[in-house]
Amino acid sequence: MKIPCTNCDQHLEIPNELAGQTIECPACNSSLDVPAIITTPALVQEEAPLAASSKNYPVELNFKKIALAKQATLTESNGNSIAYARQKILKLKEELEVFEDKTKAKRVCTIKANKVIDFSAAYNFYTENEQCFGSIQRKGLRSLWKATYLIDDASGNQYATIREENPFAKVVDTLLGGLPFVGLVCNYIFNPSYILTSEDGTELFRLTKAPSFWGALFKIDKLTDITPDDEIRCMMSLLMVVFLEKSRG
Repeated sequence: MKIPCTNCDQHLEIPNELAGQTIECPACNSSLDVPAIITTPALVQEEAPLAASSKNYPVELNFKKIALAKQATLTESNGNSIAYARQKILKLKEELEVFEDKTKAKRVCTIKANKVIDFSAAYNFYTENEQCFGSIQRKGLRSLWKATYLIDDASGNQYATIREENPFAKVVDTLLGGLPFVGLVCNYIFNPSYILTSEDGTELFRLTKAPSFWGALFKIDKLTDITPDDEIRCMMSLLMVVFLEKSRG
C-alpha cells in the first residue's frame, strides 16, 4: 500500500503485512500509524446499505452550517435519504461522522484527517470497526487555483482524481456570493463543478453546484457503472470535497 507521512508528506510504499502497525518514516524518522486494510468482500458487506440506496441519480447533496458544525445530507432523486454527515466540533484533526439518516441511529463510517493543518492533509475513510477503505487528499499547490484531489483505494493505491472544471466560477461565487442582492444572482448563475475520473481517464461522477438563491445545493451525476465499494469510496470523496471547498469559501 502507499500512504503519506503525516510529518513530511513523503509518500511511502508499505508492505501489506505492516498494516495496523506503527512504523518509522525513513525520510524524517517520525512515527507513522499504518492503517488496517479491509478486503473488498468485507467492505461491500459492511457498506452495502449506503451503496444500495444510491441507485437513483442524480443524488442531491445539501450542505449547511448550523451551530458551528458543518453538515450535509445525501438524497436520491426520488426523495429517499442516503446519508447524513456531520462535522465533529472541537477536534484538532477534522473528523466527520456519516450516518444513514438524520436520526443518527446507525453510523455508516467516519472520515478522519491525518494531521491538524488541512491544506495537504489526507482524509481516511473508516468502517465501524476502524478499518480503512480508502482516502482522499488535496493536491497541495496545484489546488491553489484549480482544486485537485487524489483518491486512494483500501490498499493505498491511487484509484481516481477529482478536478475542478471551471475555477473562475468558484472565484466569482466566493467573492460576490455574500453581497446583498448581487450575491443572490451570483449564487444562481455561477456554479462550480468537479469531475471524478479513474486512473485510465474514465469519467465516473460529476459534482455540480445547483442554481440556488439560498444555501449550498449540489448535484451528483453518475456517469458510468462501477462496483458498490468503489461507489461508496467515490461518494465519500465527493462529500469530503464539498466540506473542504466550502471551508475555502
